[in-house]
Amino acid sequence: MNELVGMGEVREISTGDGPKRYDPNTTSAHHHLLCVACGALRDVNPIGAERLGLTEDERHGFDLLDVDIVFRGHCPECAGSGLEASH
Repeated sequence: MNELVGMGEVREISTGDGPKRYDPNTTSAHHHLLCVACGALRDVNPIGAERLGLTEDERHGFDLLDVDIVFRGHCPECAGSGLEASH
């Protein structure tokens, strides 16, 4: 998978703890919605994301390369099954 990431064919998604996730949608800008119970991952386009940025002071000298927003919650299946109580 690292080779595919390096070639730009897939994008590695940081979901925190757990296995690495990979997204084949590398052509359109988007962010993600993650179920913390079952790991379901969906592409989303949050309102205002295109205006998100940092001031020069907030960058602390970093050369910014990318922004990845991951919304975490419980999908309808997990919320309805009670799995959300364990996370």
